[in-house]
Amino acid sequence: NGKLESSNRPAGIQLLGVLVEYLVGDKDLAKNMLINLKHTELYDQTNSQWNWEMDENGKVIDSNRPAHAQLLGVLVEAMVGEGMEMK
Repeated sequence: NGKLESSNRPAGIQLLGVLVEYLVGDKDLAKNMLINLKHTELYDQTNSQWNWEMDENGKVIDSNRPAHAQLLGVLVEAMVGEGMEMK
């Protein structure tokens, strides 16, 4: 029906967006996107892990930490982060 069903933001999709921006768009924008994303509740700074999903207001709605999101986080960090810390 073309209606938006959800505006939730899964970590994997957010990280994929950063990676795509880095590869085919503006590398500086991608770096800023990653920095900003790591300052949301989606990223657990204490454990350096990505929660599964946040809502449109930036509140975590699912704190599971699937392997694919963690692996994508490592890839994005390695390509985009340039020296940003990951535990």
